[in-house]
Amino acid sequence: PLVSLERITLRDSPTSCGILLDNTIRRPICRLYFSETKLPISLYDYEKKEWVTVELKKVEDIYNYTQNLIEAVKLYEKTL
Repeated sequence: PLVSLERITLRDSPTSCGILLDNTIRRPICRLYFSETKLPISLYDYEKKEWVTVELKKVEDIYNYTQNLIEAVKLYEKTL
């Protein structure tokens, strides 16, 4: 793994949950939003160098964004 799994944390809020590195909001990996009808997720687009929100059709679609999740972690880990 890129980082130890103990460094990955989840922080809930009423409308979303953040997946964070080192339990700090200054190191977000992605954000999952709560909705009864949609599955939106914010991911880092490493080509555009910005955060974008996409809608997953099903939970398993998150695997299509593996590279985005890896790149988000790499933003904080300069040695990777």
